[in-house]
Amino acid sequence: MAALRRSEGLGEGRLREIMTKWQGILGFSDWDLKLEMVDFRRERQSGDIKIDEPNQQALVLMAREPFREDEELTLVHELVHLRLWKLDQMIEELIGLAFGDEASAGGATGGPVNGLPDGEPEGMAAFTGDEAAPPVPTFRRSYAFAYNRFMEDLEFTTHALAKALLRAAGKEPRPSWQTLEDDSRDRVVRS
Repeated sequence: MAALRRSEGLGEGRLREIMTKWQGILGFSDWDLKLEMVDFRRERQSGDIKIDEPNQQALVLMAREPFREDEELTLVHELVHLRLWKLDQMIEELIGLAFGDEASAGGATGGPVNGLPDGEPEGMAAFTGDEAAPPVPTFRRSYAFAYNRFMEDLEFTTHALAKALLRAAGKEPRPSWQTLEDDSRDRVVRS
């Protein structure tokens, strides 16, 4: 895959101004928000947020050289994650309780999983060692499905809300043409 084109970006000062504006709009006046410009390890990442809810603090991470064209949209997207944080945490906990997570999947605790007694989880045949690999337990597949689906839907919803907020503020979010062109570069020949 071809390397992504990155832009210079708005700069830290302008992003701080934008963050302060949206902090008020989204009702985080009592929160301590900090902005940090970083180089992400993942190629297609423009922003992230780390949240310390008990202390009402959040660290907003923004790419020094973003690949997305609309940094304000990315910044608002991360702040929407902060607004949805309690719901996010509740759903993750519910998924863990319903399907078991790594700690409760009979691993760290060694106890019952999903109300099943100790021993073989539902949907997992006994592994005798003759097979190439043990089957994936049903509860782990269910957990992975539920968790991944939730995260995908959370990202979609967060992005849609961020775009709607920008529109309500009189700004039309720009399409990410650069991202789309980069995605198509390996598949087409442009003249």
